[in-house]
Amino acid sequence: MIRIVTSRRLVEMESARNRLREQAEAAEGRAQQALDREIATQVRLAGERAELEKQLSGADFAREVAESANTKLRAEVEELVEEVRQAEARPKCVYVLTRFGEIHSVHTSHEGAKAAAAREGAGGEWHDTPDGKPLPESSWRVTGAYVWPEQAGGTP
Repeated sequence: MIRIVTSRRLVEMESARNRLREQAEAAEGRAQQALDREIATQVRLAGERAELEKQLSGADFAREVAESANTKLRAEVEELVEEVRQAEARPKCVYVLTRFGEIHSVHTSHEGAKAAAAREGAGGEWHDTPDGKPLPESSWRVTGAYVWPEQAGGTP
């Protein structure tokens, strides 16, 4: 079969070819831009992922340090609780200040009891005998006493 092509038909075909070539070039340009955007997005996401992995690694390290510190603090708290429990079980020494044999006040230290007596007018210096008792002419006396913590049932 023979086909006769006219010049008008050649111009139309040339025009269609040019139009299709332009469309192909435009599509190729858009595809290249889309590829460039995709590559840029992938590079950005890879950088973000690397940064997040770095932060996660740092967070894991910080968590391990915190857990270690927490374990250490728990052990210290347990030791302190035990010390407090033992201290509470021991007798406490208090100092009873008496004047002419009557209880005047109770203090946590010998010096505190003497200071209280001085504020109440106890004159002169305190002269204690070697066994810790004041001289007989003194109207003030400080006596140490142990107080045991009360146990369940009211007995020490």
